[in-house]
Amino acid sequence: MAGDATVMIGPIGNAAIVQEFYRGCPAEVMGPGAFPTGAVNTYSTLEGLIDLMLASTEDTLVVVNHGNDKDGLLVPFTAKSPHTATGLLIADLATLANASGIGVNDSRIINVASQMGVQKPDALRLVQKLASLQVRKRIIFFRGCNLGANPSLLASYRVAFGAAAVQAPNCRMFYLRIRPHIPSRGHTMPSLSTARPTTTNTRRRTFNDPTSTLGPLIVDVRDINGHAKVDTESFSDRPMDAGAWGARLLPRWLLRSDNFIVEVLWDNALSSYSTPLEESYRTRFVFA
Repeated sequence: MAGDATVMIGPIGNAAIVQEFYRGCPAEVMGPGAFPTGAVNTYSTLEGLIDLMLASTEDTLVVVNHGNDKDGLLVPFTAKSPHTATGLLIADLATLANASGIGVNDSRIINVASQMGVQKPDALRLVQKLASLQVRKRIIFFRGCNLGANPSLLASYRVAFGAAAVQAPNCRMFYLRIRPHIPSRGHTMPSLSTARPTTTNTRRRTFNDPTSTLGPLIVDVRDINGHAKVDTESFSDRPMDAGAWGARLLPRWLLRSDNFIVEVLWDNALSSYSTPLEESYRTRFVFA
């Protein structure tokens, strides 16, 4: 739909679930509201992301990619690059994209080509594409772990992509499928809601519908590797309410079924997690 934000998904292990999320919830939270999302595209390299940006006519983009506050967006620079820590070079690439008279034998091109592990013409091509992006002053919403925890790094991506503003979370972020089942024999929803999870590194939350239309929903999220790998288990006396619960916890959920997908923010220093319509979720995003 014209005017809706384009979603661009990088080489992440759960790309299919992210694509399904934006089909079911064609909206992204920003502050107290949400903006609509439309077309969903994928890319496998930083250059591929830039190509999608150059081809897009939208002024708002959502970029979903693994990341951290040291190495930035984790994606190969080009198809021939063996390196994925784009944050280590993004400031240099931003400087080159805004410079003039850059040629293939410029010492700065030679330097970044060496660090990216590519040939000089490949590095120059990447810089020239970034230079072409400087004409459009978009707003880019990064959805990936911890990029917002390093505001200066986040600002370097803003300059490199020629954006008016960029936003990213300052903690871990997941897209999780929630498929509740009835509690096993010997357990009830009230007993589970007050009990500690039986698995380690697990955060449990009980969601109650303020209208009492839906039965309670309990969602456990278990941390597996301290970064991008987590597991979930959820409980409900009425599993058929899952799709309706998606519409309660998200700006919208259009797929009515026995499950839904939700964005979750997870701060390692806290004991709980946040979902999109909560204030604790919205305040974890940083603008640069």
